[in-house]
Amino acid sequence: MMVWWLKFVVLWLCLDVVILSTVWYAINEIRPRYPNWWKRVIVDDDPNRY
Repeated sequence: MMVWWLKFVVLWLCLDVVILSTVWYAINEIRPRYPNWWKRVIVDDDPNRY
C-alpha cells in the first residue's frame, strides 16, 4: 500500500509533465507562427457606446 505522500509525488510529477509539455509546445509551435500574439491590442472603435 502506497503512503499518501507518494501519491502526492506521483500526482505532482504528472501535473509537472503536463505543464512542461504545454509550455514546450507553445514555445516551439505557436510562437513561430504567431510571433506578436501577446503584443496585440484590442481597440474599441466606439468607447461611449455603452
